[in-house]
Amino acid sequence: MGDEISLSAVDVDDENFSVSPQTPSKKTVFSCDDRTVIADDAFNYLSTIQTYGTGVSVFTSMPDISELPTLFHGYLVTEYKAWFTKAAKEVLSHLDVGSYAIFLQSDVRMMNSKGDTFEWIDKSHLIACAADDTQCTMVWHKLVSSF
Repeated sequence: MGDEISLSAVDVDDENFSVSPQTPSKKTVFSCDDRTVIADDAFNYLSTIQTYGTGVSVFTSMPDISELPTLFHGYLVTEYKAWFTKAAKEVLSHLDVGSYAIFLQSDVRMMNSKGDTFEWIDKSHLIACAADDTQCTMVWHKLVSSF
């Protein structure tokens, strides 16, 4: 796939990785062979670039609604879906032709206090909508279930 960029924080214990010094934006870059892992707020990073570069693909996972309690007080599903779609569009809009974005996501069932599902957040649908809006084409989709 060429070079890869991962837009997420990682713990690296492998001695083959080198870590750059902290920059004022608190971005940390891990490098190994032809892979670069950028641990930074994705919106901050993406606002500083035009594209990821020729032949560069992105592997990322966006946080679940339960992981963002300060942004989505009381689990505001509509706002979360809008934020998620905006984030996916931002990731996709920086791809060059022939590059790929791989999203590792799981769906969420929003339940009331009785355990009844009142909404299913289908993240693959949100990413597909973002792909349509950014003129990207989905070439692969896989569902894995533990049920």
